[in-house]
Amino acid sequence: MSKTNDASFFAKIAWCKTIIDDPDFYPLPSSSRYPKVSTEDSLFATTLNSKSTVAAWQCFGRKPTFPEDTVTKEVRILASLGTELNSYPNVLHGGFEGVLAEEASSVLEMSNKTRADCPEAYSEDGLTASLSVKFMKPIYTPQVVLITAAYTKVEGKKRFQHIEIKDGEGGLLATAEILYVRPPPGKKFVDRSGSGEEKL
Repeated sequence: MSKTNDASFFAKIAWCKTIIDDPDFYPLPSSSRYPKVSTEDSLFATTLNSKSTVAAWQCFGRKPTFPEDTVTKEVRILASLGTELNSYPNVLHGGFEGVLAEEASSVLEMSNKTRADCPEAYSEDGLTASLSVKFMKPIYTPQVVLITAAYTKVEGKKRFQHIEIKDGEGGLLATAEILYVRPPPGKKFVDRSGSGEEKL
């Protein structure tokens, strides 16, 4: 099982080091890589946390332009993808590209939700209402990719996101459009009361 903070792994790769050192971004905790008693995040924390699946995973958020803007509107994720995620030989399963896109969407959501100064429009747990993926090129494995997720529009309880997956040379491998929705006032999509969110 890989370490939760994988910056040291990626720092050995020249193009990844550029991402890590970008002054416009700050490191984000990879909370979905921690096993929890409640089983929340078990897909990325346990099932996909190995050398042959997702060997390393590191997240970064674009710094808000205080005081004009208090929202993190874009995240970047470095992901090392292994050969047990394949369909064709040494080719990532297409469905898993959708998994990566939705996980990146969740990272973007959590980057704001966990902040004390988070605006009300970004503060509640939500759910993915729709996900559309365009496959541009095969994603060969093993390979390190860059995943970005950014808000394109916010309308009431609806948050629209654009996701991109790129290789180390900046080649576009896949894109996705996601609609993320908040619950109606006074309601919750996820009930965490008594769920045991402590880490294992």
